[in-house]
Amino acid sequence: MRIGYLRVQDNSESKNVHTEVVEKLNVEKAFVEKTDQENDESPQLMKALEYLRTGDVFVVKEFAEIASSMAELLSIVRKLAQKQVGFVSLKEKIDTSLPDGGAVLGQVGLAAAGVG
Repeated sequence: MRIGYLRVQDNSESKNVHTEVVEKLNVEKAFVEKTDQENDESPQLMKALEYLRTGDVFVVKEFAEIASSMAELLSIVRKLAQKQVGFVSLKEKIDTSLPDGGAVLGQVGLAAAGVG
């Protein structure tokens, strides 16, 4: 199952944000985080990560949706891999459920760390 997560501004005018997220991310279920700039908590992200099961694919619009640093992102992706859950970031065109996806993500991590 493809599970999506998206952060939206709390003042979002759309009444159908959930439906829009499902369509935008091409997922079957979505967790939507309504945020404001003063609050960094992400309870919907935690719910999404807990909801994922073996064989699922976790889809985000971009890395920044779920992590504020490459180390944090790689930690989340490792946890997903331990659960045998794929990870897709649409903006960065990363898909760990594909044969080369994990390797590409590892290279991005090395580049961000200044290695290689």
